[in-house]
Amino acid sequence: MKIIKYKLNLLICSIMLIIGIFFPFFANSGENIEEQKNDNHRALVKEIMDEGHRFIPGTDLETFYQILKVEILEGPETNSFVKVENNLHRLKVNDSLFLKIVAGQDGENIYIVQEPDRRGYLLFILALFIVAILSIGFYKGARSLISLLLSFIIIIFILLPKLLEGASPVPTTIFFACLIVSLAMYISHGFNRVTHSATLGTAVTLILAGLLSYFSVYAGKFSGFASDEALYLGLQTGGNLDMSGLLLGAIIIGILGILDDVSITQSATVKELHMANPNLSAKEIYNRALTVGKEHMVSLVNTLALAYSGASLPLLLLFSQSSESFGTLLNMEIFATEITRTLIGSIALIFAVPISTLFATLFIVKMKKNID
Repeated sequence: MKIIKYKLNLLICSIMLIIGIFFPFFANSGENIEEQKNDNHRALVKEIMDEGHRFIPGTDLETFYQILKVEILEGPETNSFVKVENNLHRLKVNDSLFLKIVAGQDGENIYIVQEPDRRGYLLFILALFIVAILSIGFYKGARSLISLLLSFIIIIFILLPKLLEGASPVPTTIFFACLIVSLAMYISHGFNRVTHSATLGTAVTLILAGLLSYFSVYAGKFSGFASDEALYLGLQTGGNLDMSGLLLGAIIIGILGILDDVSITQSATVKELHMANPNLSAKEIYNRALTVGKEHMVSLVNTLALAYSGASLPLLLLFSQSSESFGTLLNMEIFATEITRTLIGSIALIFAVPISTLFATLFIVKMKKNID
């Protein structure tokens, strides 16, 4: 009975911790803050007055449109009904959306459809994720959720403000990446020699990856403005941010998860080999664990490349449809950036296998102590 009660309490605490971070994005207080900044207000579709297709002026491309009657649910115009045109997302009656309300030159307000209200869906998929991870392994899953939560706290509330304040992106990102890895490792896997070796292996690999990223970004003369969001950020901050440095930071943060995976797997492999046959020498265990790591590495390099390709699918489609030469396209920063991300991530992954295996062999086998 006590075990059941403990599990229930841990489940509730885990869910509350996760929702506690995301709550400001969904709560009314968070909405009111956002409204004051950009005049976005939630509205409800009451009637579809007209819909159809028409050509975009000056082109032969056809797009859909809707004329909607919506009820404004928030702000100074609460409970009022307005007519708006929508050509962004196909909506239905009773769908919730966000309107941007701006004052026109004639004094009349202009209503612009911004986005559908996705918060209910996001909460649902978040709850589904929590249930899924806890159902597979309750205690491990709960620790994983807590480490994930702390990682987001560090990134959103500590790392990002530091970067916006003008902190040097490379050392700052490497430092907080190592902090994230340490917390995630020890919370998820416990305080033992396996975790010690995995954490140290990941930290050393991150430093090497950071140096390689620094060389690649500056040797490749990347401006950091390859994406629209980077361009908007540069404009909003008055050009005071080092966008090339932020690109370096993004590359480092992007490879954290894969390094965590490799390092803990290699350390666990060394532990299991040593437990299965304590008579094996450190060199034999290292070589056998390295053989396992090579197989893991081959599959993960493919996984990493496919993950980046999936995230950049529109770019690949643009690549396939362009009339420019192959070499010219590869030279464009928007493509060269993604290639660099993939290659640096893969190189870091390759580094992580022998480095993590070496530290695990030293911590677990050479020290001749009991494994925690």
